[in-house]
Amino acid sequence: MSLLLCLLMMPSLILPMPTPPKPSQELALQDEVSILLHGILQFGQALNHIYRATEAQLDEASRSLGLYEQTAVMLQQDLGSTRARTQELERSLGEIQAEEKSLELHAQGAGIALNKVMKGHQALQHRVEKLQGALAAAVPSHTQKELEDLKAPSWSTPVLSKLGRKTEPK
Repeated sequence: MSLLLCLLMMPSLILPMPTPPKPSQELALQDEVSILLHGILQFGQALNHIYRATEAQLDEASRSLGLYEQTAVMLQQDLGSTRARTQELERSLGEIQAEEKSLELHAQGAGIALNKVMKGHQALQHRVEKLQGALAAAVPSHTQKELEDLKAPSWSTPVLSKLGRKTEPK
């Protein structure tokens, strides 16, 4: 049996092993073109995706820029009105300070005038006291009482009654 087996194997040892058939040159080119086209298609899709994403980003940036521009315009308007109000307040402050200075000068003048009046009043009061003293020394005591009654602010003093009686005929 071993002989039989050897005989059977022998022709296979002599004959070359079958090799797979080589692909044809045309078939290889179609595969390469197919792979290349598939790659180009994927590249185009990726490029399209990038284009759309960039376009969306540019739209968002444009919208944001528009909002920033509106905000800048509003801030400029606010700044202008704030400057106008600041100038108005500064002008009002200047007027108030000038008025305060004027009132201060008037108050100082009034204070000086009041001091002069007080000094004059004191001097006059001192003179009146001196005159009263001189008059008291020169006038008899019963006339002194009548003078004191005359100085009283009331109109119903006994001196006026006496004076009224003096002017009435008897």
